[in-house]
Parts: sequence; C-alpha cells; structure tokens
Amino acid sequence: ALLLHSGWGPHRSRPTGTGDVVASPPGALLDPMCGSGTIVIEAARMAAGIPPGLDLPPPFSGTAWETEAAEIWSCMKQEARERSLEIIATDKRLPVIMGSDRDRGAVNSALSNAKRAGVSDLLRLEEVAIMNASWFAKRATNDIPPGLLVVTNPPHGVRVSPPKRNDGRIRRNIPHLLPLYQTLGHRVNRIEHARATLLVRGGEGIRLARRTGLDKLEVRFTTVHGGATVTALSNVDFSII
Repeated sequence: ALLLHSGWGPHRSRPTGTGDVVASPPGALLDPMCGSGTIVIEAARMAAGIPPGLDLPPPFSGTAWETEAAEIWSCMKQEARERSLEIIATDKRLPVIMGSDRDRGAVNSALSNAKRAGVSDLLRLEEVAIMNASWFAKRATNDIPPGLLVVTNPPHGVRVSPPKRNDGRIRRNIPHLLPLYQTLGHRVNRIEHARATLLVRGGEGIRLARRTGLDKLEVRFTTVHGGATVTALSNVDFSII
C-alpha cells in the first residue's frame, strides 16, 4: 500500500499523445534508511510480478476443501513463479531499486531477507550513512534513471526496547533526529524531479517530516501499526502518473 500510495508501481499505463496507451516502467526507487529491507524487497517483488501472499500456506486449512485447495494453491504458486522468472529473464525495463543503511547488521539482514524473498539479484544494497550515500551523487552521472522516488521509514526516536524516564514513560530522542531529517530533505532536493514518501510515527514524526525542506508533502494515509499511529507523507504529483 505504501508504494502504491507513493505513485510507484511496475509498468503503469500512460498515454502517448497519439491516442495509444503504453506500459511505462517506474523510475528508480531508493530507501536510504532501509533497515532490514522491507520497502526495497517489496518493491522488487512488485517489479518481478510476484503476487502478495505467494509464500503463505494454502487457504481452507482444516476444512472439507483442504486437499483440493492445497492442489489448486500449489498450481497457482507454480504459475506465479514461472511468470516472475520470465519477467526477470526477459524484461529489460526492470527498475533500479536501491537501499542503504549505516548499520552493517541491518544491511546484512536486508541481504538475507532479499535472498529468502528471491529478489536479491534485483537490488543494490550499500552500507553507508545517508550523508555519504553515493546514490544521491550518481544521478549526475546518469547512473540512475530519471524519476527517482525516495521511499523510507526514518528513525522515530523510539528503540525496539526504548529507555524509560523516571516516570515510566518512553524517552524519545526527537531533537537529535532533526539534523537527520533535514539531511534527507537536502539530499533529495539536490536531484532534479526527485520525489519522496516518508513513513513516520505520530505527531512528532509528522513535524519532523515537515521540517525536511521537502516541498508539498501531503498526508496520503494514516494507520495503526504495533499500537502506534503511522502516517505516510508524499510530494508525488499524482496528476502526472
């Protein structure tokens, strides 16, 4: 949902101006704070035509339809895998999908997850801090196609096991995150026609996103994940997609 709300999706239809409609591959996608690789892996699976839920067990387990459903499910999975392999082997317009993180453990985890997801060959992963990421400089050398979309879930100041204050409430590190968010905005703004979608947590995350310097960030959706309110903000112009 995040990638679709970002305006990114493989082979969107676009008019040619002559009355015809052709399939248009998406531009490059970058997550400069990729962590374990969720966003870039999902993007790669979309680009490869791998349907959601392919790795789930067959439906109707424990019912009278269990055996028949398992056989149908197996055939559907095999057909989906064959289509995906054909896309990867023959489609020369697969998008450039890149991810980076300053934490080596996170990058190694992303690599392992990408291999399990069957898309490791479709990703470019790099261990580097955002302020030194080569991705933002490569656009000038035409190494990255135009239409770069940055989609990321920046740190939100709460660790997986967050420290507590004396009153028992979670201690946040919001002031220390502002330079990181501003660096992200500065790097994206340096690239002509680049767009960004940020997935942030709570009101503080929205305020940090508003201070990135990215123009025209609008709320695309808000949901609840793990008991926290999560909001996606984007400056994608949907009128040109």
